[in-house]
Amino acid sequence: MSGLSPGLRIAGRYELRRRLGAGGMGEVWLAAAGEAEFALKLLAPAIAGNPRAVALLQAEFKRTRALRHPNIIRVHDFHAAPGQACIVMQYLPGGDLRQWRQRPLDALMPALLAVCDALEYAHRRGVIHRDLKAANVLLDGRGVACLGDFGVAAVQDATGPETRGGGSLAWAGPQQRAGEPPAIADDVYGFGALLVEMLTGAPPAHAGMELPAKDGSGRALPDGLRRLLAASLDAEPARRPAGMAAVRSALEEAASELSGASPLIRPLKRQPAAAVAAQAPPPSRAGASAAGLPGPVVFAALGVLLLIVLGVVFLLPRLVPEPAPALPKPPPAAATAAGQDEAQRLAAEDVLGELLPLDDELRGLAAERWGGEDWREARRLIDSGDARYRERDYTGAAADYAQALAHLRQLRPRVPEALAAALAAGQAALVAGDQAEANSQFELALVLEPGNAEALRGLKRSAALPELMPLLEAAAAAEAAGELATAEAKYAAALQLDGDWPGLRDKLAGLRARLARERYARHMAQGFEALAQGRLAAARTAFQAALRVQPGDAEATAALGQVDSERRLQRVVALERQAREREAAEDWDGAAAAYRQALAIDATLASSRQGLERAQARAELLRRLDATLAARDSLNDERNWQQARALADEARAVTPKGPALSRRIAELELALKVAATPVPVRLLSDNLTDVVIYKVGDLGRFSERTLELRPGRYVAVGRRAGYRDARRSFLVAADGSTPPIVVRCEEPI
Repeated sequence: MSGLSPGLRIAGRYELRRRLGAGGMGEVWLAAAGEAEFALKLLAPAIAGNPRAVALLQAEFKRTRALRHPNIIRVHDFHAAPGQACIVMQYLPGGDLRQWRQRPLDALMPALLAVCDALEYAHRRGVIHRDLKAANVLLDGRGVACLGDFGVAAVQDATGPETRGGGSLAWAGPQQRAGEPPAIADDVYGFGALLVEMLTGAPPAHAGMELPAKDGSGRALPDGLRRLLAASLDAEPARRPAGMAAVRSALEEAASELSGASPLIRPLKRQPAAAVAAQAPPPSRAGASAAGLPGPVVFAALGVLLLIVLGVVFLLPRLVPEPAPALPKPPPAAATAAGQDEAQRLAAEDVLGELLPLDDELRGLAAERWGGEDWREARRLIDSGDARYRERDYTGAAADYAQALAHLRQLRPRVPEALAAALAAGQAALVAGDQAEANSQFELALVLEPGNAEALRGLKRSAALPELMPLLEAAAAAEAAGELATAEAKYAAALQLDGDWPGLRDKLAGLRARLARERYARHMAQGFEALAQGRLAAARTAFQAALRVQPGDAEATAALGQVDSERRLQRVVALERQAREREAAEDWDGAAAAYRQALAIDATLASSRQGLERAQARAELLRRLDATLAARDSLNDERNWQQARALADEARAVTPKGPALSRRIAELELALKVAATPVPVRLLSDNLTDVVIYKVGDLGRFSERTLELRPGRYVAVGRRAGYRDARRSFLVAADGSTPPIVVRCEEPI
């Protein structure tokens, strides 16, 4: 496309960096606005002046902007000027899904499920994508899939000629190719074609083609997945799955390789997008006739259908084997949980629906350049909310979105403050002779307040800088060389160009400004050198010195953020290493403490979270073993013995064990064995005292008696009329060394 090149500014704000791709109507470019990166979809110059082409691009923008879902690419702005039109979109650096074609099925599953979620959400809002292929599924830096390119999507009640056909033919179903009204069944077919493309490297060549039997690794596909492919690509929309929720369910079951027959895939009644969005009931017979089917045709079709049903009822059972038993219906509790999950998801989407318009408005006001911590925290919370939404933690997602919304609401009243700062920075850039920075700041001011008089004057003064600055440089050189007359003439000429130039009347201020720039550059160079060598403290000191020279400088501020990120990363790595060392030493409490410190730095660390759970479980197991061993004298109680037996079995199942755990298991096993082996115990009395041993029974009166007792602690009580009870606690030793136990009531009352 002619006219587009790196460095070109679009809408006075977005600077083109490099081309990402091209299509029939234009190109997609990576662009930057300050530190933020965007993808710009630009019309080709040949059609950018065509009102119909601009209207189609704007319709795509409106359709996509109305869809607010973590797995749908976000659009932020639409710009149209004479000979130029573009959509400003979220930039996803991971490429598209074509690079994942013919991977193993389990590697593809997260992306396929994400597309299912995105389509199900779009269908609920009456939008049919109609162009599902790997090239239109983009990946962010973490490999999370986002559905994009809604250029041929149909919205509810869409009946115009632009809704007929469209899309990529190899992925389009028969009804879409025939120009029938858009329906959910079109996307179900398109998803099946996408699935074939991901498994084989190419979409289905034709209807009825042999479907793949293996994934990219050569492993046989689960039967459930093959049934899903066949149903999704059925030529008849009524025999396709009932929607993306049904597709997702079948996909999850197939991926889990469940044994037995999968639940039946409900056929989809083909209906327009508007009906889907309204969740309307199926049309009545009168409604069908009104839609264009004459009554006789309807009744004739019903007659044919009745014959088919009779054939299925009476003939089909003789021709096909008996089907596998249906899976049991979910219990009412599961249905209730599903309803709660749906309500939580809708609540999250409601907050997101309120959040994203404000986010788009603030992006349009270039908040990434002035929003500070509120903007950064909002971005973090939005990313966190998106991640939780994809993990189906809708409650957590709603909470993150609500917090992000609160931060963005803090920013909106600060627009006047940001405007004043941009104007001040623009004036400072003029003083520094930095035309690019001056233009950037004054253009930012015009974004914040179109038509601002001071910004317009600033841009006019900035335009004179290319002529003014050489004069000032020549004057400074002349002054340094001692050519004062020449310097005076140069300063006078500069004064004619810009009488408001404050430093023009103060030669000393100009010298100081030059020295300040040199110091700033030196500090920045020192800081980056120290950062590259891993000397973080020295790097921080240098960058802080640069900020003292040039307060608020974006590059120095970003460099300090890089130092902080590196310090946090080093600390996390050190803590996880420390935790693993303590695990190896079976210091589970110490390992848990180290993992907690790592999570306090970054709560998203899966390895630290899993390590904390493991360390806490092992520490608790050791505490329970130690407590049981400390009370081994109580194992003569059958209940205590059984509990200790279960604990030993639980500990034995843990792998790997380590010396400390193995030692405790051995000690407990020995204690259990000893406690289960009775030993003889000799009892002495006076044949006048009634003797009872707790946990054993009433022994009555005797002079001498020998019992077989399990090792452990016992309590014997003697009772005799007219005498105080005699109570004797004694320990039965496992080695049979227990001395005779004397129980006599000898103290008269």
